[in-house]
Amino acid sequence: MYGYELGNEPGCYMPEFNISAADAVLDFAILTRVINEVYADAPKGLTKPLVMGPDVGGCAHADFLAPILAAGLKVDVITMHHYVIGGAFHTGLAIGTADMVKFALSNFTQDQFKGYNDVKKKYASLGKPDAELWVGEGGKPLFLADFSRHI
Repeated sequence: MYGYELGNEPGCYMPEFNISAADAVLDFAILTRVINEVYADAPKGLTKPLVMGPDVGGCAHADFLAPILAAGLKVDVITMHHYVIGGAFHTGLAIGTADMVKFALSNFTQDQFKGYNDVKKKYASLGKPDAELWVGEGGKPLFLADFSRHI
């Protein structure tokens, strides 16, 4: 097992269920404790899984990442979602080849990662400088556009 990822677009459920950043941090602390307990007596050579999250849903939910980090989140890997054309699939917008070319030639992805990298730097100043930043979920718009025609 390489790691456990907790959280999936906290911007979608935290406000709905009144879950605070402190609650999210507690969930990660419990996951970390369980992993440490389970792997405490692991055979030599068995690597303890990473703790990853909170898997914020791209720019729409990036505002939920900072308070979770500031509340004391301790993870090995900070995760996020990244879709090049964002929520176009869910809004029913037609996605054509021209749209994909436009986004491929834009700075959208670079700008997204720069924003997350800024958050990661702030996180490092809170005591976890070695946390990496990974895309926990992503996809290419061509697949989404083609898939939507078959459901």
